[in-house]
Amino acid sequence: MGRTATARFLPVAAAVLLGCGDDASGPVLATARLDYVDGAIEPILTRGQTVVLEGFGFGAARGSGVVRFTRAGSAGGQINAAVPDSAWSALAITTTVPDSAASGTLTLITAAGRRLTATVHVLPAPTFNPVTLSWQARASFPRAPVGVALAAAEFPAGGVLNATLYAAGGAEPFDSSGQIIMVPDSGVYVARADAGGAGTITAWVRQRDATDTSSRVLPVPRAFAAAAVATPNNSRLPGSALYVIGGIDTAGRAQATVLGADVTADGVNRRFLFLEPLPAPVAGAAAPTIRANRSKPST
Repeated sequence: MGRTATARFLPVAAAVLLGCGDDASGPVLATARLDYVDGAIEPILTRGQTVVLEGFGFGAARGSGVVRFTRAGSAGGQINAAVPDSAWSALAITTTVPDSAASGTLTLITAAGRRLTATVHVLPAPTFNPVTLSWQARASFPRAPVGVALAAAEFPAGGVLNATLYAAGGAEPFDSSGQIIMVPDSGVYVARADAGGAGTITAWVRQRDATDTSSRVLPVPRAFAAAAVATPNNSRLPGSALYVIGGIDTAGRAQATVLGADVTADGVNRRFLFLEPLPAPVAGAAAPTIRANRSKPST
């Protein structure tokens, strides 16, 4: 049962080998495939960013091979990305997102004429000026807990990049005979961030509490857990899932549990399942979502 539940949240990739051959070219692949760009299925990229394309059958040498992005502006069409010969291999290609690239189709054409495509979302390179930053009040959280596991995910919709915030668990501290006692909660709350860039968020909505399979909150109370959201835009997961990792239980003991549930931009849409546990209990940990090869330099 545990293995079946875990498998629902793991991406699966398989290559069919026809033979190994006697030369240094390695296995002969049955088909050419472009699986991931910047470690994700449908990534969110920025102009000027170095990215790695991963797959099979690209050809050992670049030759006449090219990588093309959709061109921004009314002219449309595509623009070639710079790919040094040394950055091209049969399984991986390193390139840079052109300054004039736009969201749309990335096209990889091998020297053998194979045409492989992927959908990418391209944003201008962000600017950051700490002088302009200031704290502003936003929608209040419905409780006053500590140790809430918080995660965020971006969901492209047309030309807009929406963001959703997920908050899981936490504990309400209260004084009992001069002692502060933590009472963990199982609640999961969701809020949407303003796509217009003003930074406003919608009201926090607690997901459905129930005692059957229609439940959308944690099956057990947790506080000081870690949380992460995986989507096709930031990982190799074909769906979208929220993971709640470790934390303390109602007895105040750290746990090794890993909980996972399918999510959308609007909330949790399946019940949480117990996945493969951690090798040791943890509490107060962090779980950032970092795409494979995101920071890999060009070679």
